[in-house]
Amino acid sequence: MKRSIGQPLTAVAVLLAVACGGGASSSSASNGGATGPGVTSDTIQIGTTNAQTGNVSGPATLTQAGAQAVFDKVNAGGGVYGRKIKDTVLDDGYTAPKAVANARTFIDQPVLAVFGGYGTVPSQSIVPILEQAKVPYLFPYQGNPYPGDKYVFLMMPLYRNQTAAVIKAAIEKYGKGTVYALVGKTADTPQTVQVAQQATAQAGGTWLGYDEVNQGTTDYTPYVLRMKQTHPDFVLVSTTPTDCARYVTAMVAQGALPAKRILGLQTLATESFINAVPPEASNAVFAPGPNAAPSNKLAADCVATVHKYSPGTQVTMETLWGCGTAQVFVYALQKTGAHLTRDGLLKTLEGMHQVDAAPVLTPVSFSASNHVGEATMYQFTSSGKQLVSGGTMPIANVAT
Repeated sequence: MKRSIGQPLTAVAVLLAVACGGGASSSSASNGGATGPGVTSDTIQIGTTNAQTGNVSGPATLTQAGAQAVFDKVNAGGGVYGRKIKDTVLDDGYTAPKAVANARTFIDQPVLAVFGGYGTVPSQSIVPILEQAKVPYLFPYQGNPYPGDKYVFLMMPLYRNQTAAVIKAAIEKYGKGTVYALVGKTADTPQTVQVAQQATAQAGGTWLGYDEVNQGTTDYTPYVLRMKQTHPDFVLVSTTPTDCARYVTAMVAQGALPAKRILGLQTLATESFINAVPPEASNAVFAPGPNAAPSNKLAADCVATVHKYSPGTQVTMETLWGCGTAQVFVYALQKTGAHLTRDGLLKTLEGMHQVDAAPVLTPVSFSASNHVGEATMYQFTSSGKQLVSGGTMPIANVAT
């Protein structure tokens, strides 16, 4: 099922505005119905806490630019039921304290929902606050699980599930071998490592060991030298894009590339990573990505939207992710209707099944028991500093 993003029911919005004369308060819709926090007769207020500065600001700002291009396009077409989407973006510098402060600002503002943002550190710090305030938190660029939280909706598959899928797919594609891993420290790291060990064994490989590191580590040489002693066929790298690039660059410097492939999650299937490491390393990458690449015809709508509404913005995997998730959000707003509330929005999301609201993403499904939208990712390698798509990769839920 696909809905037009560019012309979101503007005729209906005009009729509603004419019938009721506009001017409704923040507690009523333009047709007299009750609406939720952050919704007025002419505005849908949302908030984004994002790393506009700091260690991951490059990819983070691109995700936001992609999303804002969609919002600008929708607003130029009349908005959603006559309401323009206004996104207040506050910088968290990829730090927990700033993200928490931003979340409290959004709660007080108030916003209909907190949308997007980049990375695990801000996300895991604000989830408890938003849950307590019953504020929906939609589609951050991260894959840590938040079981039982009815207000958090993720788009990309969980890191642990990506981990199992990429290990199994790599061994199937490149043959059985040994696996070593470097993983960034998060709340879900123990489960992710357990899943990696299980997936390796199930695929017929041999698990050699792993290192767990703090995000922001600057000297990866000791970790590389320890890994090098094991002579792995595959090295799984799972942390921030900057940390992944530092580790992999140190691998090249120490002559420690794996015999077969460098494996990763969605952070490796990006131009920012590919361009940050030596060619011999980028050519060894095998990783899943949550959206199609800019050269894929499925990305054409988002590419055109970004070029028109955010001229000068580099169109990358992260930019397209922001565009795609914003399109799904707009679709949900449209489906929820003029009586826009937080509970109504959550109900709409949980009713989505195999929805093709954003061609650049794979089909999206949510339910009351599943708040992770994608169950398939694109499969990428790299050649000559260009991402090469090799079809799709199913991402199954893995029990731990």
